Amino acid sequence: MSIDFSVSEITDANLTGADLREALAHPLDTPWVFTRCDLSDADLKDTDLTGAVFTD
Repeated sequence: MSIDFSVSEITDANLTGADLREALAHPLDTPWVFTRCDLSDADLKDTDLTGAVFTD
């Protein structure tokens, strides 16, 4: 997976089955925005997605 998680906007990413706990563990200054991302079966256990936006 070569996605830049140092920016808050993630677009057109296939995150199917990915373990995102470490990648999203460090909060950014702005909420996460996931646009057209596939998060099917992604491991988000204990991940704080407060304020996150998911759009098509």
